[in-house]
Amino acid sequence: MRDKVNISNYSDKDPFQIIIGCFAIESNAKKLVKTIERKNKTAFTAGKNKKGLHIVSAGSSNSQDKAIELLKSVQKDYPNAWILNKSI
Repeated sequence: MRDKVNISNYSDKDPFQIIIGCFAIESNAKKLVKTIERKNKTAFTAGKNKKGLHIVSAGSSNSQDKAIELLKSVQKDYPNAWILNKSI
């Protein structure tokens, strides 16, 4: 189950996810979401990855170009953010 801050930029069906962080402890992922929310930005806990880590996402897109655009805007505050392509 994901915690939503602003669901308009996130869909489980979109293949491109903007990842801000992955955490072994779920409460740490939720803390990051709350920190981002206080900055009036968008973030979600987006389930777990194959290693069991809790994913924090800044949004998603069905277009690689739009995902790259979103990534660039997110990297201003989170330089280690990256794109997860769920379709591969």
